[in-house]
Amino acid sequence: MKKFKRALAILIVAMFALSLLCTVHATTYPRSSKIAMVPDEGSDNGGGLYVGSAWPDAGGFTFTDVSPVDIANGAIANPITAGGYDTVVLMTPDFNFATYWADSDFSSRILSFVNGGGKLILYSSETTSATAFASFIFPFSVDTPGQTGSFSGTLTNLVDDTLSSSNSAADTYPNGLGSYINLAMVTSQTDAVGDLTVMTSFDSHWFIDMFGKNVNNVGGPAHTYAFYGNGLIIFNGLDVDYAGSAPTNANGAGAIGMIWWRELCGQSLGAGPNVNGLTLTPATATNNINTQHTVTATVKNTQNNNPMSGVVVTFSIISGPNNGLTGQATTNANGQATFTWTSTAVGTDTLQASIPNSNTGGPAITSTATKTWQTGGVINPIPEVPLGTITATMAIFAGFASYYFIKTKRIVK
Repeated sequence: MKKFKRALAILIVAMFALSLLCTVHATTYPRSSKIAMVPDEGSDNGGGLYVGSAWPDAGGFTFTDVSPVDIANGAIANPITAGGYDTVVLMTPDFNFATYWADSDFSSRILSFVNGGGKLILYSSETTSATAFASFIFPFSVDTPGQTGSFSGTLTNLVDDTLSSSNSAADTYPNGLGSYINLAMVTSQTDAVGDLTVMTSFDSHWFIDMFGKNVNNVGGPAHTYAFYGNGLIIFNGLDVDYAGSAPTNANGAGAIGMIWWRELCGQSLGAGPNVNGLTLTPATATNNINTQHTVTATVKNTQNNNPMSGVVVTFSIISGPNNGLTGQATTNANGQATFTWTSTAVGTDTLQASIPNSNTGGPAITSTATKTWQTGGVINPIPEVPLGTITATMAIFAGFASYYFIKTKRIVK
């Protein structure tokens, strides 16, 4: 019995260590409660978001119309703060988003809200401007067909996460509810996808949830998210002509409502597939000078999230003590290519990786990472542990647990 207890104690410690090492760090955001609709739930281009009471989880939301004019008016109290909202929805086709975002009161109040832990949702239903978001905190351009009413296009869910799921058998989020989204109905029974607004330039802060192709046959990220400070930003490019129905998978209109509902549900999200298909890891790091540092570029197809092999990645240090250093590598079967360098001088290098733009044929896709070089001191006191070292680490933890258990037993005796 004593041996069993000892083995059990060791196993518990080892499993705890494994859980720490294998945890995918995600940020959690609570379920929305008080939502500011700016300027309201309807779109001037037709349709609007559902604001009734028939939600799948039976929980209620409070929706309040807030004028963008009031947010931009620095002479009055910030209506977002005064209203105690936890979520702000910008129906961007209903006001000149670019003009308002250029207003310092409007943009600073929105960003302060998000930075403090708020949720910001951007809807661009049939937006008429390709550059409406060119000055946003994480800028992007879009392709938008306008009001064609087309029941066509494609919409693919890339990741089953708290924002969406296409797995009707396994998805039980939230609270054990079957809450998958029937994207086939969205596409065939509404013009939400035919008139879809998709990203055509790719700021690396954005991560893809859904990839779509509209009636123009232009594909790109259509449902994305980004982190800013302690808050979450969601972009939704779906046309909302049919979005006024209660959330349900019984028909296309209801399925659009399911997407809207899951945006309002509590979120637990980490870094997913990048909108540009290019990710650099680690994004930041600190090393002592005269040591080597390696950055790994991972390239994936943004339409299906599959690794892309044979892609030539160009690495360039664009600022810092090693400015001008360059190199190239070709991605392997896992879509990965690496770049290694060292420094004899202190300072911070900014490394840029670039790949050809296979989405639109436009300018190259880029992503950056930073490396700080120093003369000494403790580096990464709590380092990231590669999965390949988990077995060894577990053995160490098990050894310590065994030693501690035996020593404790002797003291007690």
